[in-house]
Amino acid sequence: TDDVDVVVAEVSSFQLVFTEVFRPRAAAWLNVGADHLDWHGTLDAYVQDDVRLFEGLLRLLPGVRYDATQGFGERFVPRIGAVLEPWRWLRFKGNLERAYRVPSFDELYFPNEGFLRGNPGLVPEQAVAWDAGFALAFAGPWPFDRFSFEAAYFDSDIENSIVFVLISPFTVAPVNTGPARSRGATARAH
Repeated sequence: TDDVDVVVAEVSSFQLVFTEVFRPRAAAWLNVGADHLDWHGTLDAYVQDDVRLFEGLLRLLPGVRYDATQGFGERFVPRIGAVLEPWRWLRFKGNLERAYRVPSFDELYFPNEGFLRGNPGLVPEQAVAWDAGFALAFAGPWPFDRFSFEAAYFDSDIENSIVFVLISPFTVAPVNTGPARSRGATARAH
């Protein structure tokens, strides 16, 4: 009603992830607990914001992850995304990020079984990746009833790529193969 000056609401990240019109004037992050693992997957140090500009026309999604892995040191891994939605049926999207992946336990220490073994000399993969694309979504009369189409281009420059390769006639092991590039396009219609 119009006679309310202040509303206090506790809203979880489960609810906020799908929210588009909730715009509080003030907010507080109360807690992150182990019960969030079923949704978020990890309690690693990761922060991302959702900055909405021009009444939601443009969204900026800056983020940073802090990695500290024994034997591989510490590092900050930044990323930024943007979504421009000029009309409800058209959305442009883009992301730019640094990526960092330490070798898995199996990649490092898989026991030598004669055909597969680990490699304790591996170093982490590092990459710069970006993607850009658009999405169309119609909810109008037939033939566009609930029609959607998405397309995107992606490009990743990887240093110290980790790949399982044949190192002898009967043995496969992970090795750092040096620089690699992954790029391509994706499309989906529904």
